[in-house]
Amino acid sequence: MTQRKPTRVLPIQEPPVLEQRLYWADNLCSPPNLLEKLSVDPTRDVRRKVALNPSTPLEVLKGMVRDSDSVIRLYVRVRLDSKSWRKVLRALR
Repeated sequence: MTQRKPTRVLPIQEPPVLEQRLYWADNLCSPPNLLEKLSVDPTRDVRRKVALNPSTPLEVLKGMVRDSDSVIRLYVRVRLDSKSWRKVLRALR
């Protein structure tokens, strides 16, 4: 039997444990404000899932451009189209 992702967002317990943060970072139903919080999570695997999540807003991705993890920076670069990427680089100068 395969597991399905929920169709609605469930509340997160405070403080969220790593498994919860990983789940919500990867969940297409996660709200933008939660993805924004997870984009600065101390655990790089959580941030990587946020960078790859198609539901992550463009503004959150732009905030991840200078992440300390080179893989996350690569994911963000791939997610941003070349025109947006050039704008982000210009803004960082």
